[in-house]
Amino acid sequence: MLIKSIIDPQNKVWKSASLPEPTRVLDERIAWLVTDALKQVITQANGTGRPIANWCSDPRVAAKTGTTGNTNGRVNSAWVAGYSPDLVTIVYIGGDDYEQAIVAGSRDVGGGTLAGAVWGRFMGKAQQILPNTPEAPMPDGIIKLEICTSTGEKATFRCPDELRQEEYFLQEFAPEQSCSEHGGSWFQPGEGKPWWEILFPNLFKP
Repeated sequence: MLIKSIIDPQNKVWKSASLPEPTRVLDERIAWLVTDALKQVITQANGTGRPIANWCSDPRVAAKTGTTGNTNGRVNSAWVAGYSPDLVTIVYIGGDDYEQAIVAGSRDVGGGTLAGAVWGRFMGKAQQILPNTPEAPMPDGIIKLEICTSTGEKATFRCPDELRQEEYFLQEFAPEQSCSEHGGSWFQPGEGKPWWEILFPNLFKP
């Protein structure tokens, strides 16, 4: 934790820290992509942190849940680490002894339900008094593509709807190949050739 200053009830500053100039340690595009992925932990219907949304409705929050246990179905520890533009919060529930269960005989609980209840309630209250800093906009160099989840390649009109999914990519790593499993458009049917060369292969031989 960083203490920026010590101020008494009369607003007298007793101590003030001199803060160094910030140094960038991570590509802002990667930071944005990680945050977008961790938001889905809470917003996706099958996200492990979905229960957090019951107590915290702030669309800016992102989180990672975690659970440890043993083969008998006991939960030994549960945690949530997450943040918003205004606050970083980590909640851990567990004992000193790995064999000490905090929940016995249940496989339906974990970080998102146990620690998530505490984390969500705290962040939900905190968002009411914090300054509500806007999110960073999506940086340049990120693109959004519809992919086929079966191949990870660009979706085409032949890909089933249930396999289509929109994803963000760093521009230099975005897939360029159309889906090789279901085929591309008439002009790129998955073999890297236009349709006329596939239908009439001998006609276009040198």
